[in-house]
Amino acid sequence: MSPRLVGLIAALLFGAALIATIVASRGPATIVVPTNGVTAGGTGDNPAGAGALAELKSRTEMQRWPGQTTGPAPATRALGPPASGPAMDGEKRAQEWWADRDRNRDILDPPLYRKGLSSLPEPERSVLIQPQGRSWREVHNDKLAYGGAVYVFGVSFLIAVFLAVRGRIRVAEGESGQTVRRFSAFERANHWLTAVSFLLLAATGLVILYGGSLIRPWLGAHLYADLARVSAWSHMTFAVPFVLGVVVMIAIWTGQNLFERL
Repeated sequence: MSPRLVGLIAALLFGAALIATIVASRGPATIVVPTNGVTAGGTGDNPAGAGALAELKSRTEMQRWPGQTTGPAPATRALGPPASGPAMDGEKRAQEWWADRDRNRDILDPPLYRKGLSSLPEPERSVLIQPQGRSWREVHNDKLAYGGAVYVFGVSFLIAVFLAVRGRIRVAEGESGQTVRRFSAFERANHWLTAVSFLLLAATGLVILYGGSLIRPWLGAHLYADLARVSAWSHMTFAVPFVLGVVVMIAIWTGQNLFERL
């Protein structure tokens, strides 16, 4: 099979994946609905009773921050009738619940945090509520996930198109059979340190970003949990040698190329 034909087939596949990703990114936004039993007690708000799905979805709609425009308007979401029992006014319950949250805004929002005491040794374990985590989850599951897929498929599509149009570029006069020492042993070692770290960062990053939707269904929840834990710690570990290798490359090759030409 010729390189141009391979490039053409790859361009068609990556192009289809790119179009599918763009179409999916413009669809309704994914909403995380809490499971039943978020609150305790038999009076007041009872998400485990009849009409719980409608009430919990109303809660989620009320939690949307101002400025979010992805997906259809809340009014366009059709909710089915409750399974049994008397119907509840989910929208009214959601507004009451959100009003309670607004009354505590002075305590939760910066710069009005209230510092308390904790006996736990780790500082992060004393954090009761972190609203920034929800904001990061929304960016992670929407803009970052789709943007990363568009970037990967888009770059792969352009490379495949170039291969299909240009084909393999060969040496005009052929190989001479002679080798020239271009980099020292230290430079080659630093290059491979950076390259291996980059590949491991890419692999673990893809697991972290897309593993929940692509790997977990066929690997299983328990095995994927172990894989995700190892990937998260490995991703942070490999960042150190990668940054170190890039800094060494810049220091060595900038000194050899830039300053000698001034």
